[in-house]
Amino acid sequence: MDVDGLPIIGPGLDYSQVGAIHQKRTLAFINHFICNTVSFLNKFSCSCELRLEKFEMRLQKLEASLSILEAKLSSLSGLENAVVDPQVSDKVEEMEEVDKNSDSVTEINDKSCPEANEMQEESEVEKPTLAQDPQYAKFFKMVHFGVPVQAVQLKMQQEGLDPSVLE
Repeated sequence: MDVDGLPIIGPGLDYSQVGAIHQKRTLAFINHFICNTVSFLNKFSCSCELRLEKFEMRLQKLEASLSILEAKLSSLSGLENAVVDPQVSDKVEEMEEVDKNSDSVTEINDKSCPEANEMQEESEVEKPTLAQDPQYAKFFKMVHFGVPVQAVQLKMQQEGLDPSVLE
């Protein structure tokens, strides 16, 4: 026995003569251990969630930038021989067909009914839309090409424009 009356643990100790620890004390130790472990695991979990959230935000920004870059590249001429995503190239071809069709329709209308054209021009002058505005036109075109709306809104915020007009 030491100074405090506690048995010294060693190779020659007879465990049958050592008294048992009280149950309340044992429960207090176990309870303390469980509380500390749960607290540590909660802090660790929160830390991991925050890191994953930051990583997810960075990944979303990267995806938005990539979508914007793809839209810009698809609008450039002279990249016909380059490898392009088939979905984007299909959408570009559709847009070119729509533009050709709309040009031919306006030519037919111009030739057939000049009075209607004058009225149409007056109504267009009276009601300009944001899609016709040069600042916003490229963003509406990006949405039409299939760029995610969130990516376009992010780009609009970067350029100091109101992203709510897309809705």
